[in-house]
Amino acid sequence: MDKECHYRTYLSLISHPTKGTLVYGGLHKSTYENPNEDPYKGSGLYILRFMKKYGKDLVSMRWVGEHNSVEEMVEAEIELIANLRKTYGDKCVNIKSGGQFHIQPSTTEEISKKISDSLKEYNKNLCSLKKEQLRLKTSIIGRRRAHWNQYSKLYQLWVSEGMPKAGRFRRIASEASYPDVNYVRMVDCFIKDAGTNYKPVPYDFKCRANRTQKGEHWLYYEPLYEVWVKNNKPKYPTFKHIATYLGYPSAYYRTMVEHFKTN
Repeated sequence: MDKECHYRTYLSLISHPTKGTLVYGGLHKSTYENPNEDPYKGSGLYILRFMKKYGKDLVSMRWVGEHNSVEEMVEAEIELIANLRKTYGDKCVNIKSGGQFHIQPSTTEEISKKISDSLKEYNKNLCSLKKEQLRLKTSIIGRRRAHWNQYSKLYQLWVSEGMPKAGRFRRIASEASYPDVNYVRMVDCFIKDAGTNYKPVPYDFKCRANRTQKGEHWLYYEPLYEVWVKNNKPKYPTFKHIATYLGYPSAYYRTMVEHFKTN
C-alpha cells in the first residue's frame, strides 16, 4: 500500500561562514506524516553545493506550510520566494522564482500561467532596475565630464577672479554659464598648474571692486569704463565681446560691469 503524500513548503536557514545568514525557500512532497520526523533539508542547487562544501550542520530548515495538492504547493512556493526576495534581498539565494521544476502533468493551465507571469514580472522589474542604474551612472559621468572638457577656459576664469577657493569658484563658474558642479578636484589641479604663481587674494566682501590683483582686465578699469559708457552700457556678455575685440584681456567681466553700474 502506497504511503500518503504530504505537500509542504519550507524555509532553509544557511549559516554561511563569510556571508552571514542566508535564506532559501522551496517545496517538498513528503511521505512523513509528522514533518518533524522528515530528515529533508532542501534540494536546491545552492543548498546541495553548500552542504557538500561546508557540511549539513550549517543548514537548518523549518516547515512553513501544509497544502492540499501539488497546485497549492507550487503557488505557495512562488509566493514564499517572492516574499523572501522582498524581505531579504540578495540574502535570498533562490536562483529561480519557484515552481518550474516541480510541475506535474496534472498541474492546471492556470497555475502554469501564474508561474510564467511571475517570472516575466520579475525579469521585467530586474531589467528596469538595471536600465535605471545605467541611466543614473551615465548621467552622473556626463555631468562630471562636462566641466573638465573646458579646463583651459575655466583655468583662465579662475586666475582672472583671483584664484578663489572651490566653493566661491563654483558660484563664479555657474554665473558664467559653466556647469554647476563640484569644483574641488579641478581647483586642486589649478593650484598645481599655477605652481609658485599661486597667490590667492582674500575676497573683500566690503569692496567688490578691489580686484586689480585678481585679474589683468582690472588694470584697465578706467578705459574699460569709458568703453562701457560709449557703447550704451551693455550687459557683461556683450561687453566682454567688445572689450576683447578692442584688444583687452579675455576675462570674466560680470563683476566689473556690476561695479560700473554703481558708479
